[in-house]
Amino acid sequence: MPFSSLFSEFEMKTKIVISVLILLGAGVNAAEENLWLPPQPPLWNSSSLVPFLILEPESSMRLQQVFDSDAFLPHAPLGAWIKEISFAVDTGFGPFFGATLNDVQVNLSTTLREPDGLDPVFANNIGGDEITVYGRGPLTLPGSLMLHVVEFHTPFFFDPGQGNLLLDIWNYEGYVSDPTTRPQYFAHIEMGDSVSSVVGINADDAVGFAATGGVATRFTFTPVPEPSSVVLASLGVLILTVVSIKRLMRKDLRHVPF
Repeated sequence: MPFSSLFSEFEMKTKIVISVLILLGAGVNAAEENLWLPPQPPLWNSSSLVPFLILEPESSMRLQQVFDSDAFLPHAPLGAWIKEISFAVDTGFGPFFGATLNDVQVNLSTTLREPDGLDPVFANNIGGDEITVYGRGPLTLPGSLMLHVVEFHTPFFFDPGQGNLLLDIWNYEGYVSDPTTRPQYFAHIEMGDSVSSVVGINADDAVGFAATGGVATRFTFTPVPEPSSVVLASLGVLILTVVSIKRLMRKDLRHVPF
């Protein structure tokens, strides 16, 4: 076989090996993770009816909540696909027997606003990458579990290096409940922590009330995996070997007739 053909075959096989190494590296540490913000008790010190436990069908509300990106960095330095959120029911205020909310929407975006720095005007907090992760429609809240989960219709890619995470929830209609019970969600109020919020007493309000507190929220996400150190080292050795061999082959080929 002519040297030129051997050279081309060697390059092709090298590219295949490099591609396999890259794929192996991409498959490492891609497990699903959960992150509570603020962190779980004993830090939670309050409770809240928002976003889903407001009563009466004629009630509505809007909640914007910002989460410090620094909390995500140790878990997803290259970014993550967020697929669901959850809220923990504080049954100390009464049992929850389950309900279906008729009209809910959830959006996520990356914002430059900081915790304790949200604008009361909702529109001023929204990032340019905003998407609707839970399209407007009904949401069932089970009574058997003390964790209310919202599984997204569309996952959201969040890169903590680009800003903080903004959660935006519209609840257009409360639910009918036993008037003797009034369950709430765990929340936290502390200046300077990783969370703050803006709440509107009507879902269509353009302006809300800014607060340093926020509802405890669990994010379920899949981080973008970091390449394995072994794979990176192997890839580096292979590339150096390829460069050296190509230089030698080019040098030798100058003296060989084709």
